[in-house]
Amino acid sequence: RGASLVVYCAAGIKAPVEKITRLYAEEYGVDVRLTHNNSGGLLSSIEVPPEGDLYIPADGLFIERGRKKGLIAESLPLARFRLVVGVKQGNPKQIRTLDDLLRPEIDYALCNEQAGAGKTTMASFEKVGRWKEVQTGAKVFKPTVTDAASAVQTSESVDAGILWDSTAKQYDLEIVNLPELADAVADIHVGLLVASKQ
Repeated sequence: RGASLVVYCAAGIKAPVEKITRLYAEEYGVDVRLTHNNSGGLLSSIEVPPEGDLYIPADGLFIERGRKKGLIAESLPLARFRLVVGVKQGNPKQIRTLDDLLRPEIDYALCNEQAGAGKTTMASFEKVGRWKEVQTGAKVFKPTVTDAASAVQTSESVDAGILWDSTAKQYDLEIVNLPELADAVADIHVGLLVASKQ
């Protein structure tokens, strides 16, 4: 009791981690301080100076990067995300395929490549030879997946976003599954930081 934990958490999983954190804090009397950003930005924060207890990025690849930098002692699997297209309820622009998304009148959001969702988006569309089209056609670029989801939910001018399925659900968006994203998954792990005193 009375201890404190510092947790670096990817923006895309902010809502469930905040809920778990509240329950944990109540049950164990531990003060938990959460820092949210994209996964790459968080890793940079952990590195200089090395501090904190846990790191929860939106893609397991960031855990591997942290290990290589000597920042992560061990990790445990938590969840799996799938990359989807999130649209407003009812899918008013009738986006069902990648070609629909790429129509000139469709305004869609992408996450930057520092975010787990942005990195996976780029890799997935490079694999099928369509990344340049997808990148060029995007009208909005956001630093985190939650920023992209919020833009779809609240902006009249943003029709869709390439998001994690869990994030799309958090923002009450309808999910469109594209065959080009069938293998676009991210395994979510929690990393115990070497710097942790806990």
